[in-house]
Amino acid sequence: MISSKQIEDIVELYLNDNPDLFLVSVTVSPDNRIEIIIDSDKPLDLMTCSSLSRFVESKMDRDKEDFELEVASCGLSTPLTMPRQWKKYIDQEVEVLLKTGIKEVGVLKDVDEDEVVIEVVRMMKPEGAKRKKEVPICLSIRYDEIKTATYVVRVKKKK
Repeated sequence: MISSKQIEDIVELYLNDNPDLFLVSVTVSPDNRIEIIIDSDKPLDLMTCSSLSRFVESKMDRDKEDFELEVASCGLSTPLTMPRQWKKYIDQEVEVLLKTGIKEVGVLKDVDEDEVVIEVVRMMKPEGAKRKKEVPICLSIRYDEIKTATYVVRVKKKK
């Protein structure tokens, strides 16, 4: 059986010559269906995915073990799982579902190796005010507190 580690090692060889690309995930099913998800700091095209697919195939022996291979890029609905992915969406709206079950939607303001910072809007009553008003606050969220996170796509209606 083909292992995920074996595929990751092959992909890393390809990525060494393509520093804008990075590996998001590799899955290998029991029947050797291999799925590789990549992302890039720059726009990613179909030719890049095809090139990686050919590279991986060239490093494997179908006579030894048959497999099915799919190489894809992250889509808008692909969960954000690593800091390098998050950085692409600074100043964009993201949705974060925490392990506690709380969902936060806000603008991504900062990313580092341990956490993300998103600006959310809360209805609060400022001191001395009679009514609540919208107040932006920044939340620091550690990666280990996040269950899932995605980029928010808003479709504007034409008037």
